[in-house]
Amino acid sequence: MAAAGRGEAARLARRAALGAIGAAAGAAGWYLAERLPARLADPQAYVFAAAFAAGYAVALLALVGPLRLRAALPWALAPALAGAALLCWASLRYDTPAELAARPETMLAFAMVVLLPLPYMAAALRPGVPWRHYPTLFAESWAMVTRLAAAALFVGIAWLAVLLASELLGLVSVDVIDRLMRIAWLPATFSGLVAGLALAAIDETRGFASPALALRFLRLMILPAAVVVGAFLAAVPARGVAALFGELSPAATLLAIGLAMTLLVSTGAGPRDGEDARGLTRLAAAALALMLPAVAGLALWALWLRVAEAGLSPPRIAAAIAGGLLLLYGLLYAGAVLAGRGWPARLRAANGWMGLVLVAVAAAWLTPGLDAERLSAADQLRRFEDGRLDAEQIDLWALSHDWGRAGRAALARIEALAEGHPAEARLRERLVHASQAPDRYAFWNVPREPVVLNARAELRRLMPVVPPEAAAEFDRYVLPWYAGSVASFLDGCRDLTASGRPGCVLVVHDLVPQNPGNEAILFYKSFGLLRGEVIVPEPVFRRADAAEVFSVPPPDFEETDRLIEQLQDGGFTAGPARINAITIGDRQFTVPF
Repeated sequence: MAAAGRGEAARLARRAALGAIGAAAGAAGWYLAERLPARLADPQAYVFAAAFAAGYAVALLALVGPLRLRAALPWALAPALAGAALLCWASLRYDTPAELAARPETMLAFAMVVLLPLPYMAAALRPGVPWRHYPTLFAESWAMVTRLAAAALFVGIAWLAVLLASELLGLVSVDVIDRLMRIAWLPATFSGLVAGLALAAIDETRGFASPALALRFLRLMILPAAVVVGAFLAAVPARGVAALFGELSPAATLLAIGLAMTLLVSTGAGPRDGEDARGLTRLAAAALALMLPAVAGLALWALWLRVAEAGLSPPRIAAAIAGGLLLLYGLLYAGAVLAGRGWPARLRAANGWMGLVLVAVAAAWLTPGLDAERLSAADQLRRFEDGRLDAEQIDLWALSHDWGRAGRAALARIEALAEGHPAEARLRERLVHASQAPDRYAFWNVPREPVVLNARAELRRLMPVVPPEAAAEFDRYVLPWYAGSVASFLDGCRDLTASGRPGCVLVVHDLVPQNPGNEAILFYKSFGLLRGEVIVPEPVFRRADAAEVFSVPPPDFEETDRLIEQLQDGGFTAGPARINAITIGDRQFTVPF
Protein backbone atom coordinates (compact mmCIF):
# COMPACT_ATOMS: atom_id res chain seq x y z
CA MET A 1 0.00 0.00 0.00
CA ALA A 2 2.82 2.38 0.93
CA ALA A 3 4.68 1.47 -2.25
CA ALA A 4 1.57 2.21 -4.31
CA GLY A 5 1.25 5.56 -2.58
CA ARG A 6 4.87 6.41 -3.27
CA GLY A 7 4.42 5.40 -6.92
CA GLU A 8 1.38 7.63 -7.29
CA ALA A 9 3.23 10.52 -5.64
CA ALA A 10 6.16 10.02 -8.02
CA ARG A 11 3.79 10.06 -11.00
CA LEU A 12 2.13 13.24 -9.82
CA ALA A 13 5.51 14.87 -9.20
CA ARG A 14 6.67 13.89 -12.70
CA ARG A 15 3.51 15.27 -14.25
CA ALA A 16 3.92 18.52 -12.35
CA ALA A 17 7.59 18.79 -13.37
CA LEU A 18 6.94 18.10 -17.07
CA GLY A 19 3.90 20.38 -17.06
CA ALA A 20 5.98 23.17 -15.52
CA ILE A 21 8.78 22.62 -18.05
CA GLY A 22 6.29 22.70 -20.93
CA ALA A 23 4.63 25.84 -19.59
CA ALA A 24 8.00 27.53 -19.15
CA ALA A 25 8.95 26.56 -22.72
CA GLY A 26 5.68 28.00 -24.05
CA ALA A 27 6.11 31.24 -22.11
CA ALA A 28 9.73 31.50 -23.27
CA GLY A 29 8.62 30.97 -26.86
CA TRP A 30 6.09 33.80 -26.54
CA TYR A 31 8.71 36.09 -25.00
CA LEU A 32 11.25 35.27 -27.70
CA ALA A 33 8.75 35.95 -30.47
CA GLU A 34 6.94 38.98 -29.06
CA ARG A 35 9.21 40.81 -26.64
CA LEU A 36 12.88 39.94 -27.03
CA PRO A 37 13.35 41.30 -30.62
CA ALA A 38 12.61 44.82 -29.37
CA ARG A 39 15.12 44.45 -26.53
CA LEU A 40 18.04 42.94 -28.48
CA ALA A 41 19.65 45.13 -31.12
CA ASP A 42 22.10 42.41 -32.19
CA PRO A 43 20.33 39.96 -34.58
CA GLN A 44 22.92 37.23 -33.92
CA ALA A 45 22.26 37.41 -30.18
CA TYR A 46 18.55 37.04 -30.84
CA VAL A 47 19.09 34.07 -33.17
CA PHE A 48 21.27 32.32 -30.59
CA ALA A 49 18.80 32.94 -27.76
CA ALA A 50 15.79 31.79 -29.78
CA ALA A 51 17.57 28.76 -31.24
CA PHE A 52 18.95 27.67 -27.88
CA ALA A 53 15.58 28.01 -26.14
CA ALA A 54 13.75 26.09 -28.88
CA GLY A 55 16.46 23.44 -29.18
CA TYR A 56 16.74 22.90 -25.43
CA ALA A 57 12.98 22.62 -24.93
CA VAL A 58 12.57 20.06 -27.72
CA ALA A 59 15.69 18.07 -26.75
CA LEU A 60 14.68 18.00 -23.09
CA LEU A 61 11.11 16.90 -23.78
CA ALA A 62 12.39 14.22 -26.20
CA LEU A 63 15.03 12.88 -23.77
CA VAL A 64 12.86 12.90 -20.68
CA GLY A 65 11.17 9.69 -21.83
CA PRO A 66 14.23 7.43 -22.12
CA LEU A 67 16.05 9.27 -19.30
CA ARG A 68 15.09 10.45 -15.87
CA LEU A 69 14.31 14.15 -15.69
CA ARG A 70 17.36 14.89 -13.55
CA ALA A 71 19.65 13.21 -16.09
CA ALA A 72 17.93 14.76 -19.11
CA LEU A 73 18.30 18.34 -17.87
CA PRO A 74 22.09 18.60 -18.41
CA TRP A 75 22.31 16.24 -21.39
CA ALA A 76 19.81 18.28 -23.43
CA LEU A 77 22.21 21.22 -23.23
CA ALA A 78 24.80 19.77 -25.63
CA PRO A 79 22.67 19.47 -28.82
CA ALA A 80 20.87 22.73 -28.02
CA LEU A 81 24.12 24.66 -27.62
CA ALA A 82 25.67 23.10 -30.73
CA GLY A 83 22.60 23.78 -32.84
CA ALA A 84 22.22 27.35 -31.58
CA ALA A 85 25.90 28.15 -32.17
CA LEU A 86 25.81 26.75 -35.71
CA LEU A 87 22.55 28.53 -36.57
CA CYS A 88 23.98 31.77 -35.21
CA TRP A 89 26.98 31.25 -37.49
CA ALA A 90 24.69 30.64 -40.45
CA SER A 91 22.70 33.81 -39.63
CA LEU A 92 25.72 35.90 -40.66
CA ARG A 93 24.66 35.21 -44.26
CA TYR A 94 21.52 37.31 -43.80
CA ASP A 95 20.62 40.83 -42.74
CA THR A 96 17.69 39.87 -40.50
CA PRO A 97 16.52 36.80 -38.55
CA ALA A 98 13.38 36.78 -40.71
CA GLU A 99 15.51 36.03 -43.78
CA LEU A 100 17.13 33.15 -41.93
CA ALA A 101 13.80 31.72 -40.81
CA ALA A 102 12.55 31.81 -44.41
CA ARG A 103 15.23 29.31 -45.55
CA PRO A 104 13.68 25.84 -45.02
CA GLU A 105 16.92 23.99 -45.80
CA THR A 106 18.80 25.88 -43.10
CA MET A 107 16.10 25.40 -40.48
CA LEU A 108 15.93 21.68 -41.34
CA ALA A 109 19.70 21.41 -40.85
CA PHE A 110 19.34 23.04 -37.43
CA ALA A 111 16.60 20.58 -36.46
CA MET A 112 18.75 17.66 -37.58
CA VAL A 113 21.72 18.86 -35.51
CA VAL A 114 19.51 19.06 -32.42
CA LEU A 115 17.39 15.91 -32.86
CA LEU A 116 19.51 13.25 -34.56
CA PRO A 117 22.11 12.91 -31.77
CA LEU A 118 19.42 12.29 -29.14
CA PRO A 119 18.98 8.51 -29.71
CA TYR A 120 22.77 8.07 -29.52
CA MET A 121 22.82 9.98 -26.23
CA ALA A 122 19.96 7.89 -24.85
CA ALA A 123 21.83 4.69 -25.79
CA ALA A 124 25.13 5.93 -24.36
CA LEU A 125 23.50 6.69 -21.01
CA ARG A 126 21.99 3.23 -20.64
CA PRO A 127 24.13 0.97 -18.41
CA GLY A 128 25.82 -1.85 -20.30
CA VAL A 129 24.63 -0.67 -23.74
CA PRO A 130 27.09 0.57 -26.43
CA TRP A 131 26.33 4.03 -27.78
CA ARG A 132 25.67 2.54 -31.25
CA HIS A 133 23.49 -0.32 -29.98
CA TYR A 134 21.08 -0.48 -32.93
CA PRO A 135 18.02 -1.93 -31.14
CA THR A 136 18.23 0.94 -28.66
CA LEU A 137 18.75 3.52 -31.41
CA PHE A 138 15.80 2.09 -33.35
CA ALA A 139 13.49 1.96 -30.34
CA GLU A 140 14.43 5.38 -28.98
CA SER A 141 14.16 7.09 -32.37
CA TRP A 142 10.67 5.72 -32.83
CA ALA A 143 9.69 6.52 -29.25
CA MET A 144 10.83 10.15 -29.55
CA VAL A 145 8.91 10.69 -32.79
CA THR A 146 5.80 9.03 -31.37
CA ARG A 147 5.89 10.94 -28.09
CA LEU A 148 6.36 14.36 -29.69
CA ALA A 149 3.70 13.69 -32.34
CA ALA A 150 1.23 12.44 -29.73
CA ALA A 151 1.90 15.49 -27.54
CA ALA A 152 1.24 17.80 -30.50
CA LEU A 153 -2.01 15.95 -31.22
CA PHE A 154 -3.06 16.25 -27.58
CA VAL A 155 -2.38 20.01 -27.63
CA GLY A 156 -4.69 20.30 -30.63
CA ILE A 157 -7.42 18.33 -28.84
CA ALA A 158 -7.03 20.48 -25.72
CA TRP A 159 -7.46 23.66 -27.75
CA LEU A 160 -10.54 22.24 -29.43
CA ALA A 161 -11.97 21.54 -25.99
CA VAL A 162 -11.16 25.10 -24.86
CA LEU A 163 -12.87 26.60 -27.91
CA LEU A 164 -15.96 24.44 -27.44
CA ALA A 165 -16.10 25.35 -23.74
CA SER A 166 -15.81 29.04 -24.60
CA GLU A 167 -18.67 28.75 -27.11
CA LEU A 168 -20.81 26.88 -24.59
CA LEU A 169 -20.26 29.46 -21.84
CA GLY A 170 -20.85 32.21 -24.39
CA LEU A 171 -24.42 30.98 -24.79
CA VAL A 172 -25.06 32.14 -21.22
CA SER A 173 -22.97 35.33 -21.58
CA VAL A 174 -20.00 34.01 -19.57
CA ASP A 175 -16.78 35.10 -21.32
CA VAL A 176 -14.18 34.17 -18.69
CA ILE A 177 -12.31 31.79 -21.04
CA ASP A 178 -12.30 34.34 -23.83
CA ARG A 179 -10.89 36.97 -21.46
CA LEU A 180 -8.18 34.62 -20.22
CA MET A 181 -7.11 33.76 -23.77
CA ARG A 182 -6.68 37.45 -24.53
CA ILE A 183 -3.80 37.57 -22.05
CA ALA A 184 -0.85 37.77 -24.43
CA TRP A 185 1.40 35.12 -22.86
CA LEU A 186 -1.29 32.68 -21.75
CA PRO A 187 -2.08 30.73 -24.98
CA ALA A 188 1.57 29.78 -25.56
CA THR A 189 2.02 28.89 -21.89
CA PHE A 190 -1.15 26.79 -21.93
CA SER A 191 0.03 24.91 -25.03
CA GLY A 192 3.37 24.15 -23.38
CA LEU A 193 1.66 23.02 -20.18
CA VAL A 194 -0.60 20.62 -22.07
CA ALA A 195 2.34 19.25 -24.07
CA GLY A 196 4.31 18.57 -20.90
CA LEU A 197 1.38 16.83 -19.23
CA ALA A 198 0.77 14.78 -22.37
CA LEU A 199 4.38 13.59 -22.43
CA ALA A 200 4.13 12.60 -18.77
CA ALA A 201 0.96 10.62 -19.46
CA ILE A 202 2.54 8.94 -22.50
CA ASP A 203 5.56 7.87 -20.45
CA GLU A 204 3.22 6.24 -17.92
CA THR A 205 1.64 4.10 -20.66
CA ARG A 206 4.14 1.31 -21.23
CA GLY A 207 4.29 0.06 -24.79
CA PHE A 208 2.57 3.11 -26.27
CA ALA A 209 5.69 4.17 -28.14
CA SER A 210 6.61 0.64 -29.27
CA PRO A 211 7.57 0.45 -32.96
CA ALA A 212 5.89 -2.94 -33.40
CA LEU A 213 2.66 -1.53 -34.85
CA ALA A 214 4.50 0.77 -37.26
CA LEU A 215 6.70 -2.13 -38.39
CA ARG A 216 3.63 -4.19 -39.21
CA PHE A 217 2.02 -1.42 -41.24
CA LEU A 218 5.20 -0.43 -43.10
CA ARG A 219 6.10 -3.99 -43.94
CA LEU A 220 2.77 -4.35 -45.73
CA MET A 221 4.08 -1.73 -48.18
CA ILE A 222 7.44 -3.35 -48.94
CA LEU A 223 6.25 -5.85 -51.55
CA PRO A 224 4.03 -3.37 -53.50
CA ALA A 225 6.84 -0.80 -53.38
CA ALA A 226 9.33 -3.30 -54.81
CA VAL A 227 6.95 -4.13 -57.66
CA VAL A 228 6.29 -0.45 -58.49
CA VAL A 229 9.95 0.61 -58.31
CA GLY A 230 10.98 -2.41 -60.38
CA ALA A 231 8.43 -1.52 -63.06
CA PHE A 232 9.63 2.07 -63.02
CA LEU A 233 13.28 1.15 -63.47
CA ALA A 234 12.36 -1.25 -66.28
CA ALA A 235 10.46 1.55 -68.06
CA VAL A 236 13.14 4.24 -67.73
CA PRO A 237 15.34 3.10 -70.66
CA ALA A 238 12.34 2.97 -72.98
CA ARG A 239 10.53 6.16 -71.98
CA GLY A 240 12.98 8.47 -70.23
CA VAL A 241 12.61 10.31 -66.96
CA ALA A 242 10.76 13.36 -68.32
CA ALA A 243 8.04 11.25 -69.95
CA LEU A 244 7.49 9.26 -66.77
CA PHE A 245 7.03 12.28 -64.51
CA GLY A 246 5.29 14.83 -66.72
CA GLU A 247 5.01 18.21 -65.03
CA LEU A 248 6.55 17.11 -61.70
CA SER A 249 10.23 17.61 -61.01
CA PRO A 250 11.92 14.25 -61.75
CA ALA A 251 14.67 14.93 -59.20
CA ALA A 252 12.26 15.80 -56.38
CA THR A 253 10.06 12.80 -57.17
CA LEU A 254 13.00 10.41 -57.30
CA LEU A 255 14.43 11.75 -54.04
CA ALA A 256 11.07 11.24 -52.31
CA ILE A 257 10.89 7.69 -53.67
CA GLY A 258 14.46 7.02 -52.53
CA LEU A 259 13.69 8.29 -49.04
CA ALA A 260 10.65 6.02 -48.82
CA MET A 261 12.72 3.08 -50.05
CA THR A 262 15.33 3.73 -47.33
CA LEU A 263 12.61 3.68 -44.68
CA LEU A 264 11.06 0.48 -46.02
CA VAL A 265 14.38 -1.37 -46.32
CA SER A 266 15.27 -0.38 -42.73
CA THR A 267 11.84 -1.58 -41.65
CA GLY A 268 12.47 -4.90 -43.34
CA ALA A 269 15.80 -5.28 -41.56
CA GLY A 270 14.12 -4.75 -38.19
CA PRO A 271 15.75 -3.61 -34.95
CA ARG A 272 17.65 -6.88 -34.17
CA ASP A 273 18.30 -10.42 -35.33
CA GLY A 274 15.16 -12.50 -35.33
CA GLU A 275 12.91 -9.46 -35.85
CA ASP A 276 13.65 -8.89 -39.53
CA ALA A 277 11.05 -9.56 -42.22
CA ARG A 278 10.44 -13.08 -43.53
CA GLY A 279 9.41 -14.74 -46.79
CA LEU A 280 8.41 -12.59 -49.73
CA THR A 281 8.62 -9.44 -47.64
CA ARG A 282 12.29 -10.16 -46.88
CA LEU A 283 13.03 -10.78 -50.57
CA ALA A 284 11.19 -7.57 -51.52
CA ALA A 285 13.21 -5.57 -48.95
CA ALA A 286 16.43 -6.99 -50.42
CA ALA A 287 15.23 -6.07 -53.91
CA LEU A 288 14.51 -2.51 -52.79
CA ALA A 289 18.01 -2.32 -51.30
CA LEU A 290 19.51 -3.39 -54.64
CA MET A 291 17.37 -0.88 -56.57
CA LEU A 292 18.07 2.10 -54.29
CA PRO A 293 21.43 3.03 -55.93
CA ALA A 294 19.72 3.17 -59.34
CA VAL A 295 16.94 5.44 -58.05
CA ALA A 296 19.44 7.73 -56.29
CA GLY A 297 21.62 7.82 -59.41
CA LEU A 298 18.62 8.79 -61.57
CA ALA A 299 17.73 11.56 -59.10
CA LEU A 300 21.26 12.97 -59.30
CA TRP A 301 21.20 12.73 -63.10
CA ALA A 302 17.86 14.58 -63.32
CA LEU A 303 19.20 17.20 -60.93
CA TRP A 304 22.37 17.59 -62.98
CA LEU A 305 20.29 18.30 -66.09
CA ARG A 306 18.36 20.98 -64.20
CA VAL A 307 21.49 22.59 -62.79
CA ALA A 308 23.12 22.60 -66.21
CA GLU A 309 20.08 24.43 -67.56
CA ALA A 310 19.34 26.96 -64.80
CA GLY A 311 22.31 26.94 -62.42
CA LEU A 312 22.67 26.35 -58.71
CA SER A 313 20.21 27.37 -56.04
CA PRO A 314 20.01 26.48 -52.32
CA PRO A 315 17.19 23.95 -52.89
CA ARG A 316 19.17 22.31 -55.72
CA ILE A 317 22.30 22.15 -53.60
CA ALA A 318 20.27 20.60 -50.77
CA ALA A 319 18.75 18.15 -53.25
CA ALA A 320 22.23 17.24 -54.55
CA ILE A 321 23.41 16.54 -50.99
CA ALA A 322 20.27 14.49 -50.31
CA GLY A 323 20.85 12.57 -53.54
CA GLY A 324 24.47 11.91 -52.60
CA LEU A 325 23.42 10.64 -49.18
CA LEU A 326 20.76 8.42 -50.73
CA LEU A 327 23.35 7.04 -53.13
CA LEU A 328 25.65 6.27 -50.21
CA TYR A 329 22.79 4.57 -48.40
CA GLY A 330 22.03 2.61 -51.56
CA LEU A 331 25.60 1.45 -52.02
CA LEU A 332 25.82 0.36 -48.38
CA TYR A 333 22.46 -1.41 -48.56
CA ALA A 334 23.22 -3.11 -51.87
CA GLY A 335 26.65 -4.16 -50.59
CA ALA A 336 25.05 -5.63 -47.46
CA VAL A 337 22.62 -7.69 -49.56
CA LEU A 338 25.21 -8.81 -52.11
CA ALA A 339 27.53 -10.01 -49.32
CA GLY A 340 25.09 -12.88 -48.69
CA ARG A 341 23.30 -14.22 -45.65
CA GLY A 342 23.00 -11.99 -42.64
CA TRP A 343 22.45 -8.84 -44.69
CA PRO A 344 19.96 -7.31 -42.19
CA ALA A 345 22.69 -7.15 -39.51
CA ARG A 346 25.10 -5.45 -41.91
CA LEU A 347 22.39 -3.03 -42.99
CA ARG A 348 21.60 -2.13 -39.38
CA ALA A 349 25.27 -1.40 -38.75
CA ALA A 350 25.32 0.88 -41.81
CA ASN A 351 22.29 2.75 -40.48
CA GLY A 352 24.03 3.35 -37.18
CA TRP A 353 27.00 5.00 -38.87
CA MET A 354 24.89 6.89 -41.42
CA GLY A 355 23.03 8.67 -38.63
CA LEU A 356 26.31 10.28 -37.61
CA VAL A 357 27.04 11.19 -41.23
CA LEU A 358 23.67 12.98 -41.41
CA VAL A 359 24.51 15.00 -38.30
CA ALA A 360 27.90 15.97 -39.77
CA VAL A 361 26.39 17.03 -43.10
CA ALA A 362 23.64 19.06 -41.36
CA ALA A 363 26.28 20.80 -39.23
CA ALA A 364 28.39 21.52 -42.33
CA TRP A 365 25.35 23.16 -44.00
CA LEU A 366 25.35 25.76 -41.23
CA THR A 367 29.04 26.65 -41.70
CA PRO A 368 30.69 28.88 -44.33
CA GLY A 369 32.14 25.75 -45.94
CA LEU A 370 28.69 24.84 -47.27
CA ASP A 371 27.13 28.29 -47.73
CA ALA A 372 24.48 27.44 -50.32
CA GLU A 373 23.50 31.08 -50.88
CA ARG A 374 27.10 32.09 -51.60
CA LEU A 375 27.62 29.16 -53.97
CA SER A 376 24.35 29.85 -55.77
CA ALA A 377 24.95 33.59 -56.12
CA ALA A 378 28.48 33.01 -57.43
CA ASP A 379 27.15 30.50 -59.97
CA GLN A 380 24.45 32.90 -61.20
CA LEU A 381 26.99 35.70 -61.55
CA ARG A 382 29.47 33.44 -63.35
CA ARG A 383 26.81 32.25 -65.80
CA PHE A 384 25.73 35.82 -66.49
CA GLU A 385 29.30 36.95 -67.10
CA ASP A 386 30.09 34.14 -69.54
CA GLY A 387 26.77 34.48 -71.38
CA ARG A 388 25.07 31.25 -70.33
CA LEU A 389 22.32 33.36 -68.69
CA ASP A 390 20.99 36.43 -70.46
CA ALA A 391 19.04 39.39 -69.09
CA GLU A 392 15.77 37.45 -69.32
CA GLN A 393 16.99 34.30 -67.57
CA ILE A 394 19.04 35.43 -64.59
CA ASP A 395 17.17 35.03 -61.31
CA LEU A 396 17.32 38.62 -60.09
CA TRP A 397 14.45 38.04 -57.67
CA ALA A 398 16.34 35.31 -55.79
CA LEU A 399 19.49 37.42 -55.70
CA SER A 400 17.57 40.38 -54.30
CA HIS A 401 15.26 38.64 -51.83
CA ASP A 402 16.15 34.99 -51.18
CA TRP A 403 19.92 34.53 -51.06
CA GLY A 404 20.90 36.88 -48.28
CA ARG A 405 23.98 39.08 -48.34
CA ALA A 406 25.75 36.96 -50.95
CA GLY A 407 22.80 37.37 -53.32
CA ARG A 408 22.69 41.14 -52.87
CA ALA A 409 26.45 41.39 -53.41
CA ALA A 410 26.07 39.52 -56.70
CA LEU A 411 23.13 41.77 -57.61
CA ALA A 412 25.31 44.85 -57.06
CA ARG A 413 27.91 43.35 -59.38
CA ILE A 414 25.24 42.73 -62.04
CA GLU A 415 24.03 46.33 -61.71
CA ALA A 416 27.61 47.45 -62.37
CA LEU A 417 27.85 45.13 -65.38
CA ALA A 418 24.62 46.55 -66.81
CA GLU A 419 26.57 49.58 -68.10
CA GLY A 420 27.18 48.86 -71.77
CA HIS A 421 25.55 45.43 -71.71
CA PRO A 422 23.94 44.49 -75.06
CA ALA A 423 20.56 44.17 -73.29
CA GLU A 424 21.14 47.09 -70.91
CA ALA A 425 17.63 48.54 -71.15
CA ARG A 426 15.93 45.22 -70.51
CA LEU A 427 18.36 44.32 -67.72
CA ARG A 428 17.76 47.61 -65.91
CA GLU A 429 14.00 47.16 -66.31
CA ARG A 430 14.19 43.71 -64.70
CA LEU A 431 16.42 45.06 -61.92
CA VAL A 432 13.68 47.59 -61.11
CA HIS A 433 11.07 44.85 -61.23
CA ALA A 434 13.15 42.71 -58.85
CA SER A 435 13.21 45.54 -56.31
CA GLN A 436 9.49 46.33 -56.65
CA ALA A 437 7.73 43.02 -57.32
CA PRO A 438 5.63 41.89 -54.33
CA ASP A 439 6.54 38.24 -54.84
CA ARG A 440 8.46 35.82 -57.07
CA TYR A 441 5.41 35.04 -59.17
CA ALA A 442 4.86 38.69 -60.05
CA PHE A 443 8.53 39.12 -60.99
CA TRP A 444 8.58 36.16 -63.37
CA ASN A 445 5.15 36.93 -64.84
CA VAL A 446 5.40 40.60 -65.78
CA PRO A 447 2.91 41.04 -68.65
CA ARG A 448 4.66 41.54 -71.98
CA GLU A 449 1.62 41.33 -74.26
CA PRO A 450 1.24 44.33 -76.59
CA VAL A 451 -2.28 45.06 -75.33
CA VAL A 452 -1.04 45.39 -71.73
CA LEU A 453 2.01 47.42 -72.69
CA ASN A 454 -0.10 49.73 -74.84
CA ALA A 455 -2.65 50.20 -72.05
CA ARG A 456 0.09 51.10 -69.59
CA ALA A 457 1.66 53.52 -72.06
CA GLU A 458 -1.71 55.19 -72.61
CA LEU A 459 -2.29 55.38 -68.87
CA ARG A 460 1.10 57.05 -68.40
CA ARG A 461 0.15 59.57 -71.08
CA LEU A 462 -3.35 60.34 -69.76
CA MET A 463 -2.89 60.32 -66.00
CA PRO A 464 -1.96 63.64 -64.33
CA VAL A 465 0.63 63.32 -61.54
CA VAL A 466 0.69 65.70 -58.58
CA PRO A 467 3.13 67.28 -57.99
CA PRO A 468 4.19 67.36 -61.67
CA GLU A 469 7.84 66.69 -60.83
CA ALA A 470 6.80 63.27 -59.48
CA ALA A 471 5.76 62.19 -62.98
CA ALA A 472 9.14 60.46 -63.31
CA GLU A 473 8.07 58.16 -60.47
CA PHE A 474 5.01 56.87 -62.35
CA ASP A 475 6.56 53.43 -62.91
CA ARG A 476 7.38 53.18 -59.21
CA TYR A 477 3.70 53.15 -58.31
CA VAL A 478 1.76 51.89 -61.33
CA LEU A 479 3.54 48.57 -61.70
CA PRO A 480 3.27 46.41 -64.81
CA TRP A 481 2.10 43.11 -63.26
CA TYR A 482 -1.26 44.54 -62.21
CA ALA A 483 -2.75 44.21 -65.67
CA GLY A 484 -6.35 44.11 -64.41
CA SER A 485 -5.87 47.22 -62.29
CA VAL A 486 -4.24 49.07 -65.18
CA ALA A 487 -7.37 48.41 -67.23
CA SER A 488 -9.57 49.81 -64.43
CA PHE A 489 -7.37 52.88 -64.03
CA LEU A 490 -7.45 53.48 -67.78
CA ASP A 491 -11.24 53.24 -67.85
CA GLY A 492 -11.37 55.85 -65.09
CA CYS A 493 -9.03 58.18 -66.98
CA ARG A 494 -11.11 57.85 -70.14
CA ASP A 495 -14.26 58.77 -68.16
CA LEU A 496 -13.70 62.51 -68.50
CA THR A 497 -14.87 65.10 -66.00
CA ALA A 498 -17.55 67.64 -66.90
CA SER A 499 -14.87 70.03 -68.14
CA GLY A 500 -13.15 67.38 -70.27
CA ARG A 501 -10.25 66.46 -67.97
CA PRO A 502 -9.10 62.84 -67.39
CA GLY A 503 -11.06 61.20 -64.60
CA CYS A 504 -7.95 60.17 -62.69
CA VAL A 505 -4.94 61.56 -60.85
CA LEU A 506 -1.88 60.11 -59.08
CA VAL A 507 -1.14 62.04 -55.87
CA VAL A 508 2.41 61.43 -54.60
CA HIS A 509 3.18 62.54 -51.05
CA ASP A 510 4.91 61.45 -47.85
CA LEU A 511 1.74 60.01 -46.34
CA VAL A 512 3.42 57.58 -43.89
CA PRO A 513 6.24 59.49 -42.17
CA GLN A 514 7.83 56.38 -40.61
CA ASN A 515 8.32 54.80 -44.04
CA PRO A 516 11.21 55.90 -46.29
CA GLY A 517 10.27 57.87 -49.38
CA ASN A 518 6.84 58.83 -50.66
CA GLU A 519 3.58 56.95 -50.93
CA ALA A 520 0.75 57.57 -53.37
CA ILE A 521 -3.00 57.44 -53.76
CA LEU A 522 -4.23 56.80 -57.28
CA PHE A 523 -7.69 58.42 -57.52
CA TYR A 524 -9.91 57.40 -60.43
CA LYS A 525 -13.54 57.37 -61.49
CA SER A 526 -15.37 54.07 -61.32
CA PHE A 527 -18.94 54.11 -62.61
CA GLY A 528 -18.96 57.82 -61.87
CA LEU A 529 -17.88 57.47 -58.23
CA LEU A 530 -14.51 58.22 -56.64
CA ARG A 531 -12.27 55.26 -55.87
CA GLY A 532 -8.60 54.85 -55.24
CA GLU A 533 -5.58 52.63 -54.75
CA VAL A 534 -3.32 53.29 -51.78
CA ILE A 535 0.24 52.39 -52.83
CA VAL A 536 3.18 51.99 -50.42
CA PRO A 537 6.32 51.03 -52.39
CA GLU A 538 8.78 50.82 -49.47
CA PRO A 539 10.14 49.09 -47.47
CA VAL A 540 8.13 46.28 -49.10
CA PHE A 541 5.81 47.10 -51.97
CA ARG A 542 2.18 46.70 -50.97
CA ARG A 543 -1.12 48.04 -52.07
CA ALA A 544 -4.68 48.20 -50.78
CA ASP A 545 -6.78 46.16 -53.20
CA ALA A 546 -9.45 48.43 -54.66
CA ALA A 547 -9.44 50.54 -51.50
CA GLU A 548 -12.35 52.92 -51.20
CA VAL A 549 -11.53 56.60 -50.76
CA PHE A 550 -13.80 57.18 -47.79
CA SER A 551 -15.38 60.48 -46.94
CA VAL A 552 -18.31 61.59 -44.81
CA PRO A 553 -20.62 62.00 -46.62
CA PRO A 554 -19.34 60.12 -49.71
CA PRO A 555 -19.04 62.29 -52.84
CA ASP A 556 -21.78 62.05 -55.43
CA PHE A 557 -21.29 62.02 -59.22
CA GLU A 558 -20.96 65.78 -59.65
CA GLU A 559 -18.68 66.22 -56.64
CA THR A 560 -16.42 63.40 -57.87
CA ASP A 561 -15.53 65.47 -60.97
CA ARG A 562 -14.91 68.55 -58.87
CA LEU A 563 -12.69 66.69 -56.39
CA ILE A 564 -10.59 65.07 -59.12
CA GLU A 565 -10.03 68.43 -60.83
CA GLN A 566 -9.15 70.03 -57.50
CA LEU A 567 -6.59 67.27 -56.86
CA GLN A 568 -5.13 67.78 -60.33
CA ASP A 569 -4.69 71.47 -59.56
CA GLY A 570 -2.91 70.73 -56.27
CA GLY A 571 -5.79 72.06 -54.21
CA PHE A 572 -5.36 69.75 -51.25
CA THR A 573 -3.50 69.56 -47.96
CA ALA A 574 -1.87 66.59 -46.25
CA GLY A 575 -1.94 66.07 -42.51
CA PRO A 576 -3.20 63.82 -39.72
CA ALA A 577 -6.57 62.18 -40.34
CA ARG A 578 -9.59 63.69 -38.59
CA ILE A 579 -10.45 60.45 -36.82
CA ASN A 580 -9.31 58.65 -33.70
CA ALA A 581 -7.45 55.35 -33.84
CA ILE A 582 -7.06 52.39 -31.51
CA THR A 583 -3.32 51.99 -30.84
CA ILE A 584 -1.94 48.61 -29.72
CA GLY A 585 1.85 48.67 -29.49
CA ASP A 586 3.09 49.76 -32.92
CA ARG A 587 -0.26 49.02 -34.62
CA GLN A 588 -3.12 51.42 -35.23
CA PHE A 589 -6.65 50.44 -36.18
CA THR A 590 -9.09 52.96 -37.67
CA VAL A 591 -12.63 52.94 -38.98
CA PRO A 592 -12.90 53.35 -42.79
CA PHE A 593 -15.00 56.52 -42.77
